[in-house]
Amino acid sequence: MHKLHEKYGPICRTGPGNLSVNVPEAVQAFLGSDSKCSKTPWYEQSLPLVNLHTMRDKKVHEKRRKVFSKAFSPASLRIYEPRVSEHTEILIQQLAKMDGKPFDATRWCKFWAFDVMGELSFGESFKMLTEEANRWVPDLLEAGMANVGKFTPIPWATPIVHRIPFLFKGPKTFLEFVGSKVADRAKKPSEKPDVLQYLLEDYEKTEKKDKDYQLLRGDTRLTIVGGSDTTAATLTYVLYHLARDPTQVAKLRAELEPLLEGGKKTLDPKDVSSAKHLDAVLHEVMRMHPVIPSGYPRLTPPEGMTVNGTYIPGGTTVVIPLWALGRSEDAYVRANEFIPERWYSQPELIKNRHCFATFSLGPYSCIGRALALMELRAAVCQILMAFDTIKFAPGEDGTRLLTESKDHFTMGLAPLKVILDNSNKV
Repeated sequence: MHKLHEKYGPICRTGPGNLSVNVPEAVQAFLGSDSKCSKTPWYEQSLPLVNLHTMRDKKVHEKRRKVFSKAFSPASLRIYEPRVSEHTEILIQQLAKMDGKPFDATRWCKFWAFDVMGELSFGESFKMLTEEANRWVPDLLEAGMANVGKFTPIPWATPIVHRIPFLFKGPKTFLEFVGSKVADRAKKPSEKPDVLQYLLEDYEKTEKKDKDYQLLRGDTRLTIVGGSDTTAATLTYVLYHLARDPTQVAKLRAELEPLLEGGKKTLDPKDVSSAKHLDAVLHEVMRMHPVIPSGYPRLTPPEGMTVNGTYIPGGTTVVIPLWALGRSEDAYVRANEFIPERWYSQPELIKNRHCFATFSLGPYSCIGRALALMELRAAVCQILMAFDTIKFAPGEDGTRLLTESKDHFTMGLAPLKVILDNSNKV
């Protein structure tokens, strides 16, 4: 998409009635709270499975979001934090066993993120960091998301594919896995609060018809995918930039060491605001490598709309290519350079803050944003405190990650081989 916009300009026709709009003004126009746009039929690909993300009706979405909001409230996050730290410590222990040998960061970041979300979703880790048994799950999810990417230009074909057994085998197996976890959790209530607790409480208030179960299963799948696949991708890109630029490691360590004195593993909530460079690194990574690179499809209102002086007819499917917009000089100064300082000490390098839409905006914005940032802060803090250096493995420079990763709606990452040198802190 980036190359298309470089060649044809800020607005590109990508298919019949489909436009990619790479201008800063489009973000608020398409995604903002006052937007007149609606979700497209693309979101109905998974029917009869429904989840918070695929709900097109704003009132229905708002009602369901209130159920989710309890699971992602500040009080819930405080309960989750020690469990996130616990699984991050397991990641550190496993990486220390590499003993300075190369490993695939893409894969191990997935194991970590899935284990965390298993713990927070069902009250039980998938144990991918320590055992082989469930390590097939990320691969199955990857295959399923690849199909989403393939059929995004032709969403009408998805119901047909769902009826072809060998084509739908992977997604069906993943849904069966999710369903088994939901059933197990329903039979054995967790002693630890988790996301499914709130979803099950709401389910018990329903008539328990098939549509109610499909919503429960769909939202559970959303929690796993939204909380693992995307967070893992962001952490992988963080490791890429830290390996590529050791000065970033030095800046982060100088900032974090005083805040993590006394053997603390994670930042106290009161110290998060002091870790400006850490949050800036995360934001800069998400700017340059948004985990939903081609954006969120929207349908223009019947009367059409004008964006940046260009009239777009009603009923047009529009997307904002977040990957391309994040590298646009109309949105950022020196857009192709990794400069975390733009987010705190050099704000003049940001021309339009509304362009940062990694978590979307408005009523459909990502409800798990605070949790994702908490997980990422914990992982970066513990990795930096546990290892002296982060570097590319011999023969690795990150090119595969940048050029061979695929847009499946979410990012399907290529391998990234890195080395973490042990310190005496592990």
